[in-house]
Amino acid sequence: MMIGTVFMDIAEEWRNIDRFLMNYERLGIADQAGLETETLKIQRSRNDQAYFLYIFTRFEKCVDEAVDHIVQNRTQDADWAERRIWQAWYGTSRRRPEFMRKVEILFDKNRNNFKTIQYYHKIRNEIAHGGEWTEQLAIPQVAEAIDSLVSDFPTT
Repeated sequence: MMIGTVFMDIAEEWRNIDRFLMNYERLGIADQAGLETETLKIQRSRNDQAYFLYIFTRFEKCVDEAVDHIVQNRTQDADWAERRIWQAWYGTSRRRPEFMRKVEILFDKNRNNFKTIQYYHKIRNEIAHGGEWTEQLAIPQVAEAIDSLVSDFPTT
């Protein structure tokens, strides 16, 4: 399973690019290159959205691996009465539960961590399906939050 540091590494990559774009704007290089300030803001927003998706896809992989691990633990030495519910729920590789159903295995739906994932999943779907997320995405904070969520995954 991926350990949370991948999220912080991605956030650092984002910082480097965002700093470059900010300096590009601040030093007036954008104007010299014929880019309007508004165009640069749009590019920075799109960069934020791209990095958000990059982080979230890594998170999805961590969720998949954690649920795989839990299902494996619950079915490996279990008798049929215990094993059948997990096998029926988890299905075959072609018919796996949707993402938020997997998250329900990892977190209580009434807790803030579940609500955070639900919110991020909403953003992910908006961006991934051709929409534009207009709210500011604070990529370092997103990376920290997801890193923390992964560290809270149960293992059994």
